[in-house]
Amino acid sequence: MIQKDARNHLGISQAILLGDMVYAWAYEALYDTYDFPIKQLHVAQKYMQEMIEEVVVGQMLDVDTMCGEHVTTAQLEEKNHYKS
Repeated sequence: MIQKDARNHLGISQAILLGDMVYAWAYEALYDTYDFPIKQLHVAQKYMQEMIEEVVVGQMLDVDTMCGEHVTTAQLEEKNHYKS
């Protein structure tokens, strides 16, 4: 039987890997659009990368606020901005 700490580590590791897989699927879906003009594809890729970066920042802020003792409304609003 796997101990609790090992199960937690396993779950976190699987969640990270699943996130990586979804990231790959998103780019696969973007590039599988065969009738997309190359210039528009580059623009779409730029927006997609910006969105991914903002979501990651929002997730990092989310994790950070879970550990904070005094979380301000401004911190929560910033987190929500990036995650949406």
